[in-house]
Amino acid sequence: NATPNAYHASEYADLVLAAARARAWLQDASELAKAAYAIDDAAARRALDAARQRFQGTARDEAEGVAAVASRLWDSLADPDKLKLLVRPTGFEALDHALGGGPEIETQTVIMARPSMGKTAWLVQLADFATEHGGRCLVLTKEHRKESWLRRMAFRRARVNWLRYKQGRTTSAEGERVMHELQVLSARAGLVLCDAPQTSAQAFDTARRTADRLGGLDWILADHLRLFTDREESEVRRLGRISQILRQ
Repeated sequence: NATPNAYHASEYADLVLAAARARAWLQDASELAKAAYAIDDAAARRALDAARQRFQGTARDEAEGVAAVASRLWDSLADPDKLKLLVRPTGFEALDHALGGGPEIETQTVIMARPSMGKTAWLVQLADFATEHGGRCLVLTKEHRKESWLRRMAFRRARVNWLRYKQGRTTSAEGERVMHELQVLSARAGLVLCDAPQTSAQAFDTARRTADRLGGLDWILADHLRLFTDREESEVRRLGRISQILRQ
């Protein structure tokens, strides 16, 4: 009996969009339920991927007034204890000094160098230092297997040469040191390793689930970015997308 006023068109459009999103989510849930009843892993993964992409496409209002931002910043700058929480030391004194105590939290740092320059070795030491001091660290190791990463940590801590060990040219005392360090590392609940082939979105989900399980994450170490399985028209765009998603 009445025609809606065009003045309220945007509000009506928001209602339509919200209802459409809700229907899509219900459809995703229905597909996932069907896959569960059928015990169909492939269908379940497709349903989860569709739901993840739909959710990531949902707009969120991230705008915030400057007063609220300034209030939080004031609190962190005025309190020395809070100021210390803004950085995470790496254990490398020269680097931490150059960075004012270490990399800042909620930032992304990309380590770049030619092959065989020690990038992975540096990350291994960083993971060791962080978790030894109570940090929670997720290692996304795409170039090496989880066992290889942990082996490097154990042999480095034991100061035993892996090549000599493989060749059987180490002493029994050196072997005992390796096993002791491996036992020490196995007790670190804050160290989590993942070597599965992943897109950056799948890696983000792994990080979120790990953070939920550990009560947060202090470090996410990815070795290395080019080995994530995202696809784009160019390598530059692909690396940009990977970097953007992992920075969330």
